[in-house]
Amino acid sequence: MGSFGSAIRVVRERAALSQGELAARLGVSQGAISFWEHDVELPTLDHLLELLTEFPELLDALHTYNHGLLVQLRRIERILFAGRCACENCSCKTERLR
Repeated sequence: MGSFGSAIRVVRERAALSQGELAARLGVSQGAISFWEHDVELPTLDHLLELLTEFPELLDALHTYNHGLLVQLRRIERILFAGRCACENCSCKTERLR
């Protein structure tokens, strides 16, 4: 099994982007992308959200490789939105976190 960093590299390469090109899109240095891809550092929450916006398929990798981080993000979302979904007119049911 690969790491979350390798998942970032795979989706970047599938999009035919260099590390520098992805860095420019996200407003970070090329070195930051390299650190993420080599699991030296994790992206900040802001950068993680930008990565997920750019590459929604990373959510599967995030769930697989960093389940604890995903749970933390869901808790933060529930705190910010008082346990309710942030979508307008949403009919989602709030899941219970484990």
